[in-house]
Amino acid sequence: MAKFSDIYAHDKTAAEEGVWTDIGHGIKVKVRSFDSAHTRALRTKLQEPFKAILRQGKELPEEDSTEINIKLIAGSSILDWNLEDDNGKITFSVDTAERLLRDEPRFARDVIAVLMADETFKKRNREEDAKNY
Repeated sequence: MAKFSDIYAHDKTAAEEGVWTDIGHGIKVKVRSFDSAHTRALRTKLQEPFKAILRQGKELPEEDSTEINIKLIAGSSILDWNLEDDNGKITFSVDTAERLLRDEPRFARDVIAVLMADETFKKRNREEDAKNY
């Protein structure tokens, strides 16, 4: 039987400060957990205009929900990246992240998959991981 800590141990420092991870195709991103204090605070701020709808237990319109998620991921979950295009390295900025998340749904899907994966913020030897990035 597996140990509880082997399955569920969560690295709180990595979740708050971010961790480098490979999202596939040699693309690496530094991400912070959806559960981080920073992300929760930004989520609250972004949802503020929709407070009345949310208080009634209603769902936000899909366009608004998608826009909040893009702003949340770009503004809090992605901290940095190693991306290149035909013109060379793409410098990380929140505006660039928002544009790429909107314009490239596969990129958004890959980032979200990493953010949702249990392995991303699992407690392990981060020093070994850092050598690979």
